[in-house]
Amino acid sequence: MREDVPTVFKTNFAAALLQAGNVDGCLGVLAEVGEGHAAIDNLKAAIDRWKKSLTLWEKIRWYMGDPPDRPVVLDFPPGDLE
Repeated sequence: MREDVPTVFKTNFAAALLQAGNVDGCLGVLAEVGEGHAAIDNLKAAIDRWKKSLTLWEKIRWYMGDPPDRPVVLDFPPGDLE
């Protein structure tokens, strides 16, 4: 991503990817953004909870390139205006 794009746009894009079922894409964007924004922490926490809820076979399939059909559930409104 371009470096001149505001962090809030990047985190909103990461949230959109996550809502579309693209967990790996979301993690990639979050890795580029870094730390220091509440939305980043919220998204990473939601993904961590999702990972812990996966069965062993779902984790194995995901690491082999086949993402689970189970969506990541967000307990907060996706996107940020600030």
